[in-house]
Amino acid sequence: METTATPGSSRWSPAGAIRGLIEADLTQPTRFAALAAAFLIARAPLLGYGAGTDPDAWRVVLTGQYLWETGKYFPSRLPGNPLHELVMAPFVPLGWVATNLVTALAALVGVYVFARIVRHLQLPHVGLLTIGFAFTPLLFINSIATIDYMWALTAILGAYYATLRRWPVWTGVLLGVAAGFRLQSLVVGLPLAYLMWRRGDFARVFPLGLAAAGTV
Repeated sequence: METTATPGSSRWSPAGAIRGLIEADLTQPTRFAALAAAFLIARAPLLGYGAGTDPDAWRVVLTGQYLWETGKYFPSRLPGNPLHELVMAPFVPLGWVATNLVTALAALVGVYVFARIVRHLQLPHVGLLTIGFAFTPLLFINSIATIDYMWALTAILGAYYATLRRWPVWTGVLLGVAAGFRLQSLVVGLPLAYLMWRRGDFARVFPLGLAAAGTV
């Protein structure tokens, strides 16, 4: 018996599901929970293969061990990334699965902030952009290692989002946090200040700089 679609009825189709995913707002709780599950499941098998492919990741572990053994801070490499090394220290005794998992969670927060950014900017294909960012190979590799890159990137994305929302103090605070994870992040303050100036918000640059300096 043949059936026909009636007005107001809907049928599921693979093409329609893909189109819906491409345009999906993944900041919605249920949708982001599904993305987070896929994000972590894809990384779970790789969390136990050491601290990472970058020798600096192993140096962070050594810094944590030295802090536990002596009570003194010794930078993993100069000039040091103290916020990252101190955040990692409590997890170092639990092994690299724990330190890598914490990094993956920090990267996942960055994915959520990225999704907020693309939604705020009303970019096309927001779902595809967010998924592409979440599974970009370079991000994937660095999100399963005990390294500071993803922590700093997440804080920088937060600073950029705060700039878009015209929250200069939060921009400065998050920029300062990014610098704590990776000192070179301070250079991002220049394009953020330029963005404020271009939008006619140059008066907000001073509170940005003050908040960043205070946080650092």
